[in-house]
Amino acid sequence: MLEIIGVKKESVPAMRFIGKKYGDEDRVDGHFGDKWGEFDFDILDKLTSPGIMTNALALMGHEDGAFKYWIGKFVPANTPVPNGFGHVDFSAGNFAAVRLKGLEWEIFGNEPMCCDHVKEQGMDVLDLQYNCFERYRNCEDEDDNLQEGEDIIDICFFVV
Repeated sequence: MLEIIGVKKESVPAMRFIGKKYGDEDRVDGHFGDKWGEFDFDILDKLTSPGIMTNALALMGHEDGAFKYWIGKFVPANTPVPNGFGHVDFSAGNFAAVRLKGLEWEIFGNEPMCCDHVKEQGMDVLDLQYNCFERYRNCEDEDDNLQEGEDIIDICFFVV
């Protein structure tokens, strides 16, 4: 059963998101799972540094009214962008992380519900071109309370 198990406001320095951008035309059966299977994080893993979250991320937003979905990582501001990758720069600020727990198929696609939850907590979501990302757990985030088929994800929004 899907449940919100917490919301936390976090501060981050100026940073750059480096990754690859996809659109609705890249979906397979309505999802981007195949793109994750093709993605090679080795290059990006070498660019991370202390103080920047090292999790794999899906950054979401719109360009010219079209939905865009990026796979990649946050790295320090001004990090050179490797060939074949794109980037989005972010100023220092805050984001709200809504932690969801549930079966893998039910934790995805809950951005509207999570955005409402952030607002109910008294935070204002910034109106950015890319204002939402999914943060996937690192191995050190293991939770012994997970049942078979369950997972945890953070749905995050840049906030004031």
